Amino acid sequence: MASNEQRTAKTRAALLKAARAEFAANGYADAATNAIVARAGATRGAMYHHFKDKLALFDAVVEAEDARLAALIDSETVDMPDAYKSLMHGIGIYLDNATSPATRRILMLDGPSALGWKRWREIQSHNSLRTLHEGLDAAQAQGTLNKKLSVPVAASLFAAALDEAVHVIAEAKTRKTARTDAINAADAMLQGMRA
Repeated sequence: MASNEQRTAKTRAALLKAARAEFAANGYADAATNAIVARAGATRGAMYHHFKDKLALFDAVVEAEDARLAALIDSETVDMPDAYKSLMHGIGIYLDNATSPATRRILMLDGPSALGWKRWREIQSHNSLRTLHEGLDAAQAQGTLNKKLSVPVAASLFAAALDEAVHVIAEAKTRKTARTDAINAADAMLQGMRA
């Protein structure tokens, strides 16, 4: 028999999964809490027990989505000894995953507008921006990138460029070509930061 703690965790997970599906399908503004509750097989009371309101639920979904993306980058790059290759591989993973319709809508379109730029950036700083910062830091430590380069500033500038590339790729007629162009542009930008 499941404990109360296990049931609570199961309900929260079901609400987050249902909310992700609803926010991905309809966007934050048009997502209905009734639909989320129905998808989760939960009650409105259960939803409000876990989340103050729809915005708090969306915040948790954005956090989970960006954490998932960061964990994927971490797991795929952790054993790569060449920091520059690891960084480029991580960039490719980011572009491939952030351009998926659900992730793009949640993280790139609705995230900053619903949560506000400050909160959205705070979430990224713990997750996807952190992976970029760590990748740049590792490449600099291996001597690939200029020692005088400010990694925090470079990470912020690079993150903005990658987020814009996500939109370009997602809206391109030929996504494969746009992705290749984005990777080549990222590599050229990093080449300009070389030691």
